[in-house]
Amino acid sequence: MKFKCVNDLDKFDFNEAEITTLKTDGDALLLETSSGIAKYNNPCNTKYVDCYIADTQIRMKNARITRFFLEGPKYYNADDVLLEAVPDKDVLEEDYEKTMKMLVSGAIYVFRETGNPSEDVRTCEIAIDVEDDTYWIEAECERIILEWDRFRNQVEE
Repeated sequence: MKFKCVNDLDKFDFNEAEITTLKTDGDALLLETSSGIAKYNNPCNTKYVDCYIADTQIRMKNARITRFFLEGPKYYNADDVLLEAVPDKDVLEEDYEKTMKMLVSGAIYVFRETGNPSEDVRTCEIAIDVEDDTYWIEAECERIILEWDRFRNQVEE
């Protein structure tokens, strides 16, 4: 990979990026996306404007999934009054790998760090849309390494 950023997740936008790989590998959580955006303030971006990037490999080192769940749907009437809220459904640890395989080709809805990163622990959350469902992965890790080969076109406003 030609470009590399470590612990700079806030300098990227993966909203609507398609997941091509999602799995655990030893102590790492691995994601590969078909696209993404390197923001204007990304340390590798010399154009200083938001730019699309090619396939991106994301490795969360020494990762631990703290919660993995299917978001429960909420139903509203035409007046935007909540009619029913279905509770979230946790994915059992023994089903993590099977569920991750099902999420490949899903689209990332949210991928961000949460809380204040300490020297040892970074926490993040990932929301992935697959058909009409949204799965959330909340994880802690030591480092987030993002690598990609090339920049693409500038993001149009």
